[in-house]
Amino acid sequence: MAAAREVGVSRTTGANWSRGYKTYRNGEVVGFVAPLDRLAVRQISPRFLSEEERIEIADRAGPA
Repeated sequence: MAAAREVGVSRTTGANWSRGYKTYRNGEVVGFVAPLDRLAVRQISPRFLSEEERIEIADRAGPA
């Protein structure tokens, strides 16, 4: 899993996060950890600069 590697956790932990997992004590299920929700694509507020606007500003600023 590339995502697990990207955040620095094991493949097992990444799988647990994406699929959820049960916790056991003495062979019995004592809890369930639900999978993490996938990130929803959100509309970015017009209050923030677009990527194109940021690039244009950076290009006009010249070398630092």
